[in-house]
Amino acid sequence: MCEGGLDDIKQYYADLQASSDSIILSTVVLLGRKEAGKSTLLKAMQEKFCPKLIPVEKTKVFEFKEVTFKDLDQKVRVIDFGGDEVYHYAYQLACGRDCIPIVVVNMEEYENLRKKWGPREATRRVAFDWLSHLLLVAPEVEKPLLALTHKDKIKSAEAMKDEICKTIEQLKNDLMNENSMMKDITMFRSKNPDGNSSQIFEDEHVLLLEYDTEDQGKVFSDLETTLQNRISKSKQTVPGSWKTLMQNVQKDSNQGYLMRKAIKHPEMTLIVIDVVLGYMQRSKQILRYEKAEALSNVVFHNIPAIASLIGSLFDYRMNNTVCVGHSDEEQTADGAN
Repeated sequence: MCEGGLDDIKQYYADLQASSDSIILSTVVLLGRKEAGKSTLLKAMQEKFCPKLIPVEKTKVFEFKEVTFKDLDQKVRVIDFGGDEVYHYAYQLACGRDCIPIVVVNMEEYENLRKKWGPREATRRVAFDWLSHLLLVAPEVEKPLLALTHKDKIKSAEAMKDEICKTIEQLKNDLMNENSMMKDITMFRSKNPDGNSSQIFEDEHVLLLEYDTEDQGKVFSDLETTLQNRISKSKQTVPGSWKTLMQNVQKDSNQGYLMRKAIKHPEMTLIVIDVVLGYMQRSKQILRYEKAEALSNVVFHNIPAIASLIGSLFDYRMNNTVCVGHSDEEQTADGAN
């Protein structure tokens, strides 16, 4: 707003006093390997955080959904990423500093990988790789949650949870020792009250999940409360005129996108409109790629349509080229992707 000068600043406060509204900037992001249980968890969240197992289809690239929280007056956007390694590239298309990551791990898969490669390599494959690729795109993101699924298939789920969290810390420390720039990552800098580095996954942010059991109600209720508390901190008060512009931008269109010059408001300067679009980008109401010259003037507002288009491009790549990474059978324990 300051770039617009004193007139824009005065107008902002006048609009805010005349009418105000709020927007939620946070977006929940589900990460993890295929068949980890991301889409199943999202479905449970959509069904009022009910621990009922509902069949879902496999996610391609990413999907944007909305979830209702009991104590929030707005729906919250959730991005469910596909679990193929090639989809790491999709993080830069849809993630930002305001996202709340949930890393989803299939404990039965971890157990099988552990038997073959050991705990370090198994942890890297099912959890740490997914988180590290997100941090390349959004180094300022706050601490993630860890959802460990298929609890009913594991004899010692608590012991496995402790092992995974401990190994993640070892991988983090090794990475920081190898590259000093990693210390600039927000979640790596986090400290305990005693001054020591805190864990990436705090105990209260690690969930052992299973479905269709009576004792899981509290686990899902705690998940909802934890997410609500984090999401509430991102709520921003904005002028009512901003909300009106946001709604106009999001109106249905056959194309799924608008050119920046087509977005106008009779009482807003171009600089103010860009500020509003910035808030929409942060809250994932739109997608913009200003650093890409060919797309710098394009505003993608029909995100499901754009996600479907990107999915087609990834399908073409996967079917016609050699993808990054190898199968578990082709890799060795020392051959990190």
